[in-house]
Order: sequence, then C-alpha cells, then structure tokens
Amino acid sequence: MYVTAMDSDDDSVAPARSRNLLIRSQADIDALEAQGLVHIYVESVIDEESLDMAVLVGEEEEPAVMEDALAAAEPARSEPEIIDTAPFEEEIETARTIREEAVGLVREFMEEARSGRAIDTYKVQLTVEDMVDSIFRNHAALTSLARLKSFDEYTFVHSVNVAILAISVGRYADLSRYEIFELGMGAILHDIGKTRLPERLLNKPTILNDEEFREMKRHPELGVELLEASKDITETALDVANHHHERHNGSGYPGNLRGDDIHPFTRIVSVADVYDAMTSKRVYQRRYTPHETLRTMFRNRGKHFDPETVDTLVRCLGIFPIGSLVTLNTGEIAMVKSFDRREMLRPRVIILYDMDWKPLLSRREVDLRKRDDLRITGFVDPGQFGFNVDDIL
Repeated sequence: MYVTAMDSDDDSVAPARSRNLLIRSQADIDALEAQGLVHIYVESVIDEESLDMAVLVGEEEEPAVMEDALAAAEPARSEPEIIDTAPFEEEIETARTIREEAVGLVREFMEEARSGRAIDTYKVQLTVEDMVDSIFRNHAALTSLARLKSFDEYTFVHSVNVAILAISVGRYADLSRYEIFELGMGAILHDIGKTRLPERLLNKPTILNDEEFREMKRHPELGVELLEASKDITETALDVANHHHERHNGSGYPGNLRGDDIHPFTRIVSVADVYDAMTSKRVYQRRYTPHETLRTMFRNRGKHFDPETVDTLVRCLGIFPIGSLVTLNTGEIAMVKSFDRREMLRPRVIILYDMDWKPLLSRREVDLRKRDDLRITGFVDPGQFGFNVDDIL
C-alpha cells in the first residue's frame, strides 16, 4: 500500500512528503503517527507507475540527485552533436499539426481495433515518419509538445506523447533513422492491447482493485495477439507491446525480465511511458512536474529503469524541460523556453509573474547564461495559474 494523503488534527504538522510513501508494515504507520499524523489515507499500489513513484517511509531524499543527473546529462565527447536544420519558431507550427493528426490517427486505429477491424498500418507508418522528420529538423519543437495532456483522451494522447519522447530519445542515443522509425512504431502502438479490455475497466472513475489490476495487466499479451494479426508489424513493435512494463530489476511484467534481457527499444519506451504517465493527471494521482518526475526516475535508475536510458532522457529533455514553470531567486516566475545542452542549469526563460506572483503586463525574455544575478530556485505547478503554454511559446 502507499499513502495518498495525511494530516494532523490541528494542521500543525506539515510533512515534506505527504504522498506516495510506500507502506511496508504496521511499523511504517506507527512511524508516521509518531510525527503527529492522525489521519493517514492509503490505497493499494495499482500500477507500475504508482509503484515507481512510491517513496519508502523514512527514506531520505538523496541530496545530490539532480547534481548527479546534471553530470549524467553532460554531453560526452564521443556523443554526436545534434544539429537542427530548422529553427524552433519555424518548426513548432508544423510540429503542432503533426501531433494533432497523430492523436486523431491513434483514436481512429484504436476504435478500429476495438471493433475487430484490422489496423491500417500504412497510415501509422506515414504518421511516424512525419514525427521522425520533425525531430530531425528540430529536436526540441515536437518534443516540447509532449507536455500537452488530455484527461478525457488520456489513452490516445499518451500513445502519441510516448512516441514523441521515444523518437527524441532515440535521436539522442544516436540510433539510425530507420531504427528511430522502428522505435516510433513500437511506441505509438505500445498500448494497443487496451482496446481488448472492457471499457468499464479503462474508464473507471476510481482506482482499480487487485482483481481489476490483474485484468489490466493482460493488455501486453492482448496487444501482441492483435498486432500479430496485422500487416507489416515488426518483431520490435511486438516486443515493445509485450514488454513495456518490464523493469530493470526484474520486478515488472509479464516476463519478469531484467537488465539486458529487455530489448533496448523497449527500455526506451518503458521510460517514456512512465515519464508521460507521471506528468499526466490521472484518476488516482495528481500531475507531477517534469522536475519531480525526472528526479524520481533518476533516483530509480538501476532499479526500475535502465541507467543509460534515463541519462539519455535527461539529456533530451534537460534538467528544466521546455514549457516548465520555474521560480527565480528574485521571487519571479518564469517559463523555460529553450536550453543549451552545455549549460542546462541556465536556460532561456520568459518571465511571466513578478515577485508577488502578479502577471506582468510586459513579459521579459531572459537568457540566464548571460545573467549571473539570476538563477532558478524551484518549480511551480502550472495548474496554479491556468494559462496555456502554447499561447506563450
């Protein structure tokens, strides 16, 4: 079980971490009560993403987690330079169109699969090719759009976001263009097995019980059955569909595979899958900020996740991903617009709110590499402000 919320009678206790503490025994509950917490709300661990986010009671946050992530994100001398052929401002509109069309395509082929019709794999191939082309023109434009979420259309949008993230990580991993295309095909189809599950299960407005979760865990094998009946599906796509819930330490399903026994492309999709799930609002969890998510995933590298793949994800997204809301040492709030891979702690930002968190009439764009007096001090949940990042980028 893990904690979903906790509080004290007089609200005097304000624990640093009030959610996703993993409860292993009565002793853990006793330890929380000893801190003055009298109301402790728990739920069963209902999916792999929730388990990945769980923190052990009494476990201290590693003080150098993000410093280690920064070191891992430093471009190696042997790493190929990412050269874009189009500026971000030029590619972003094309990227938006590609993403919107991809979401529509996923909706279409999932409805086809649910009704028993064959998937039009040719259309899927064309869409994935468009996504790969966009990321080769500008690695940041389409990747930045993976931050866009939809609570009502989570399954469709999630499949597209996972494909975008996987393709982008593939480029940073120096895969060939065809390998990245194969990776993208596996990623966009990874959850196709969910179309064979009852809609009451997929649309349940509350968390799944143990029996329902066991049924949900059948979606990988159902996905393989469906894809094997479709044309032009590669072995790679089948592997991704079957094993994207495997974990580096062997704790995943369905095969309890570990380490190098998991296909490299499946490792990438697994990391992209969890990243997008954690940064999305779900029925049973709040939306985590990109920084919280990367920190949690980095802390679990070598446990749940392949270390090299997590390092590549950090290099791809940056310590402060594009579109993130951050606080500055002045108290102002800014949004990350872009970053230099060689100076990830000092991105280019757009200052949106003053030190009193009031909207600025005139937004200011600042390159933190050129401002020694300014630095990022933390993250802010964009849900507090309710503006559309797309209106700014």
